[in-house]
Amino acid sequence: MTAESTPMIVLRGVEKRYRRDAPPALAGIDLEIAEGTIVAVVGESGSGKSTMGRMLVGLTTPTAGEIEVAGTPPEPVSRRRRGRERPAQMVFQDVYGSLNPSQSIGFQLAEVHRVAHPNASRAERADAVTSLLERVGLRPADAYLRRRPDDLSGGQRQRVGIARALATDPRVIVADEPTSMLDVSVRREILDLLAGLRDDGVTVVYITHDLLSAGYLADRVVVLHRGTIVEDGEPDQVLGAPQHPYTQSLAAASPGLQLELGHDALAATDAANDEQDER
Repeated sequence: MTAESTPMIVLRGVEKRYRRDAPPALAGIDLEIAEGTIVAVVGESGSGKSTMGRMLVGLTTPTAGEIEVAGTPPEPVSRRRRGRERPAQMVFQDVYGSLNPSQSIGFQLAEVHRVAHPNASRAERADAVTSLLERVGLRPADAYLRRRPDDLSGGQRQRVGIARALATDPRVIVADEPTSMLDVSVRREILDLLAGLRDDGVTVVYITHDLLSAGYLADRVVVLHRGTIVEDGEPDQVLGAPQHPYTQSLAAASPGLQLELGHDALAATDAANDEQDER
């Protein structure tokens, strides 16, 4: 983090235990994330990465330690009220279960906007919904307003999920495995959409088990193992020359990671996934 960077997210000694007799999901996490950056939090299932993400948006509370997002602790969902600022929002992994199948896309986006901006007029809300759809690449927006989630592809649904998160004007987006349920052909489009949010000044926490996409997208990679940070740095450093045995094992299990990090590496893993899908 440079001297000019503003810490948008701060975790100090954060611990989470779901049961007293169980190992902690997170154990003593200290982390700062600069404003307007993309940080990939990587690790296998059970590493604690999704727990961290849920804490940042107030879906889970820490057992110990302190969390600040945009200078304030995340507000638990049960305490939220209409019109209050919501600095962090989640983009969920399940593109099929995270949207209401009985409601139109336009209605769902309008409802989120209504909660976040209760004083907006009907015309302002309609304009905001149109702008959100266009921002995530669903054009023309009028073609999607009356459609329901079942009418959309997986990639289109995830774009709606991102639009819904953006409806509250968040300063942080937590994307929890946002491409894992998508076809290979649309994964890069969603990653590029997240990169565009960073260019707009939004801080993105990208939670993934896919090291190739982390190297393609992120400015920084944080590796979690059994609830602790074992490696943290720029993608070329962490993924190209991993120091911790756990990171080394993850890298060894990632096809194509030995290639140049970035577009070429992502293309290599896409090709490998295509071949596996054909089988």
